This record gives sequence, C-alpha cells and structure tokens, in this order.
Amino acid sequence: MVHEPNTVSLLKAGMEVSMEATMEASMEANMKANMETDMEASMEAGIEASMEAGMNTSMKANMEAGMYASMETGMTPGMEAGMEADMEASMEESMEESMEAGMYVSMEA
Repeated sequence: MVHEPNTVSLLKAGMEVSMEATMEASMEANMKANMETDMEASMEAGIEASMEAGMNTSMKANMEAGMYASMETGMTPGMEAGMEADMEASMEESMEESMEAGMYVSMEA
C-alpha cells in the first residue's frame, strides 16, 4: 500500500528550502558589499600611507640638504647627532607606513 505524501508537509518543506536560499543569497550580497567597502577603505588607507611616506622622503631630502649646508658652515657635533637621530626616526616611520600600505595592497590581491 503506497502512502500519498501530505500536501501540507510538502508545502512546509518547500517554504523552508526557499527561505534558506533567500537567506544565503542575502548573506552573500552582504558579504560582497562588505568586501567592496573594506577594499575601498584599505585602498584609501594605502594611498594616504604612501602619500605620507612620500612627504617623509622629501622632508628627509630637505633635512639632508640642510645638513650638508650647515656642515660646510661648521656645525657642532651635538647638532649633527640630533639631526641624524631625527632623520633615522622619520625614515623608520615612512618605512613602517609604506609596509602597512603594502600589506593592505597584498590583502586585496
């Protein structure tokens, strides 16, 4: 004897399946939107970091030029040491920033 499937339970099963599909689709859409937002944000951060790094590089060049000029006019060893320390600090900063920018870029790829 063959049992006829219950129409109500079939309808319920169908509704559950379509609800799951809808939820999955909306989750995927949300994830895509979030990923795009993250990518945009990290691109902006990367651009800012590389701009800052570029500024640091030109600042460093100006400081170097200033050091040579004042070395010619005669600078005290203490002043020289202080300027070198400043240069090293700004070089480290720009290296850190460009590394961060590079990390964002490689995360995107």
